[in-house]
Amino acid sequence: MKLFEYPASSSSLRVRIALNLKGIAYESFCVDLAKDGGEHRQPPFLSINPQGLVPVIESEGRYIAQSLAILEFLEERYPSPALMPGSSHERAQVRSLALHIACEMHPLSSMKTRARLSREFLLDDIQTRRWALHYLEQGFGQFEALLEKGRQAGPFCHCDLPTIADCFLIPQVYNARMMGLDMADFPRIDQIYSACLERDAFQRAMTPMTG
Repeated sequence: MKLFEYPASSSSLRVRIALNLKGIAYESFCVDLAKDGGEHRQPPFLSINPQGLVPVIESEGRYIAQSLAILEFLEERYPSPALMPGSSHERAQVRSLALHIACEMHPLSSMKTRARLSREFLLDDIQTRRWALHYLEQGFGQFEALLEKGRQAGPFCHCDLPTIADCFLIPQVYNARMMGLDMADFPRIDQIYSACLERDAFQRAMTPMTG
């Protein structure tokens, strides 16, 4: 399997975590988002993914984009160890947590959004950071409430084993911490982050970001 990614991309980190948790061997190909205006905007990569986004995996000559679609594919194709719980209600709950990160938090706090705010509305770095932190704080508060409502025991987002929800949460927390967000107001999330980082699969996945 091939993974087309950018090491500092949180979306790419989601996929690296899942691949490691499932023990799937893969070959990484760096798509440099900063080089020459971004390799993701150049014809060679656009022929792989017309969206011009990472990550993308290649499996048996076919390309799959979008991190949640990739993780769902991996779960169906390599069901053990599972990254989704057994019942349909529990799977829906895990997807809901992952989608909260993917749809409600990440787009509003991403570097792409902050760059557009700077370019189009002439906001400085302090202002764009304040924008991002607002939506991160709001989003994590809602995530904490979702966890409380779910009332699932265990160190992870859902019970005793990592799921797709953890694959999405940890990159978002990492980015927030790098921006200086104090996670003390989100104790359950902070506990999940610590529990995940005790696992080798998460540590190895984060190495390209942390050096």
